[in-house]
Amino acid sequence: MPALLICLLITGLSIILQSVLNLNVDVGAAIDIARRIADGQHLYRDLYEVNPPCIFYLELPAVFLADHFHWSDTYAAAIYHTSLALISLASCFQVLHVTSAQRSPLWDHTMMIFLCFSLLLLPIFMLVDHFGQREHFFMMFTLPYFISIFCWPESRPTYPLALKICVGLLAGIGFSIKPFFLLAFATSELIRLIYSRRIATIFTVETIVCAITLASYPILIFYAFPEYLYTILPLVSRTYLFYSQAHYGALRWTIFTFLFLTGGGILFLPFVGFFDKSPQQRSLLVIMLSMIIIGIM
Repeated sequence: MPALLICLLITGLSIILQSVLNLNVDVGAAIDIARRIADGQHLYRDLYEVNPPCIFYLELPAVFLADHFHWSDTYAAAIYHTSLALISLASCFQVLHVTSAQRSPLWDHTMMIFLCFSLLLLPIFMLVDHFGQREHFFMMFTLPYFISIFCWPESRPTYPLALKICVGLLAGIGFSIKPFFLLAFATSELIRLIYSRRIATIFTVETIVCAITLASYPILIFYAFPEYLYTILPLVSRTYLFYSQAHYGALRWTIFTFLFLTGGGILFLPFVGFFDKSPQQRSLLVIMLSMIIIGIM
């Protein structure tokens, strides 16, 4: 009960802070484009934008809340983004709950507070107002997936099917927000494959649902937004890939990040005796590794 009360206080404080602080410029721009889409304008035809469409459609519920209840964009975004964070937290808690009998209640309550702080207050205080940005969406949507796949030895027998589908679907959406986010997906699955030594290990419901969602996204873009593929993407490629030195640096950093996560994860898990530890210790390492991957990406 005290842990639940603290989480409720964190949630209320997060909403208050988001309401009184200025809306992040990138978040405000995404909401503005989402409102124009809701008004009937066609993305990439009537609206010029270089980013893929996923984030703008994810912001449509915030537009609905603001217009339907006559709220400000700032308050509507606070309510909507906080609701997404709570859905993510509920999924995380349910995934961890399957082994709760083997852990002390104090550990579960501490982890509940830690995750709640990480999703609701950390992006405001320590990540320079990243609340509601694409990185925060990625963090909210994929954290249950990261926890799930690294808990597979203990959670698989009692893992509810509906939750597997939900976790996989959320992860697929989260990895679709930015192309670079796919590296975290590839890295985590590669680590699991190496240490399980069985290719069947990666063919889980979550991974299959996530892969189907990821495969559906470019098909959707091809049919619904051909202008992005034939006009915007070539322009962005010519501008950033071939002529921008900054993009070369970002590309090199992305490759380095992938190698670092893969190599570091492969070395990290056996070094700490991941598969020989208790479920409580293993779950703690899962959280740490998940947050490291998300933070670096």
